[in-house]
Amino acid sequence: MRKAVERGRRAPVDENPGGGTPAGQLDMEQVEASGFDVQRIRQAEEGKVYMAETSRANDHGNRTLAARAYSLIHDAILRGQFRPGSRLRIEELVKVFKLSPTPIREALYRLEAVGLIESIPHRGARVAELSVEDLQELFEARLVLEPLAIRKAASRFTPEMADKARTCLERLRTAEQNHDFMSAWAAHTDFHYALYEPSGSSWLIRLITPLWESSERYRIELSSLQEDLPKRTCEHESLLQACINHQVSRAATEMHEHLEFTGNEIAVQLTGERLFERGNLSEPIAAVAAVSPKKTRSKKP
Repeated sequence: MRKAVERGRRAPVDENPGGGTPAGQLDMEQVEASGFDVQRIRQAEEGKVYMAETSRANDHGNRTLAARAYSLIHDAILRGQFRPGSRLRIEELVKVFKLSPTPIREALYRLEAVGLIESIPHRGARVAELSVEDLQELFEARLVLEPLAIRKAASRFTPEMADKARTCLERLRTAEQNHDFMSAWAAHTDFHYALYEPSGSSWLIRLITPLWESSERYRIELSSLQEDLPKRTCEHESLLQACINHQVSRAATEMHEHLEFTGNEIAVQLTGERLFERGNLSEPIAAVAAVSPKKTRSKKP
C-alpha cells in the first residue's frame, strides 16, 4: 500500500520566487504551450464555464501543497479545462501551477483514486475518458446511494433543513431566469446536498461526492444538457416536499426516478439509446429499503 507523502507540517515555502505568475494560478502561456484547451480555460477564468464552487470548497491558502495541487487539478478537470483524454505530464503541470513535482505527483495519485484520471503504463496519466460504460457504472452506483441518503434524510428532516433547501431552489430559479448557467448548476448542487446531508451519514456523502463530480463532467461536455434544469423544477419541488412530509419511501422512489431520467438523457446524447427502463424500480428500491435503519421501540422499564 502506498504510504502517505505528508506526515506533518511542511516548512513555509516561497511559492512565487522572483515574481511571475503566483502559485496556484494558471500560467496561460505554459498552458498553451502544453496543448491544453486554452479556449475553455480562458472561458472559465471569465466565469463562462460551469463549476459548482459551493460553500463546501475550502480556502486554498490554508491547505498543504499536496491538497492545493489536488484541488487545482481537480477543479480544472471538472470545469472542462483539462478535457477527457488529455495527457497530464508532471513537468507541464509544475510549470502551469507553479508548484513542485512532489505535490503534483501526490495529487495525481488521489485523482486516480476518485476516478478522474487514468494511469497508463509507460505513458503517464491522462484525464479519464467519457464513455457510456463509465456513465452506466456511475448511475448504477448513484441509484443506490442517493435514494438511500434521501430516505434517511426524510426521516429526520427539520424546518431549518427545509429552509436551507428552499433557499437553494430560489437561487436556482433566479439563475434560470437570468440564464446564468454557472450559478444555476452551483445552486442545483447545493440543493441536492441539502437533501442528502440531513441523512447524518458522513460515509454516504463521501461516497456520493466523487460520483456526483464525475457525472457533472458529462454535463459540461454535452452543452445540450445545460438547458435541462428548468424542466426539472417540479421534480425538485416534489423531492423537497416528500422530505418535509417525512415520506421516506416516496422520497427514495422519486429520487431514483429523477436520477434515472438524468442518466437516460445523458446516454441518449452520447449514443442515442437509454440506459434504464423507466419505472423498473423494484430491485434498487428494495435494496435501499433493506439497508435503511429500522425504528426500534424503547423497552419499558
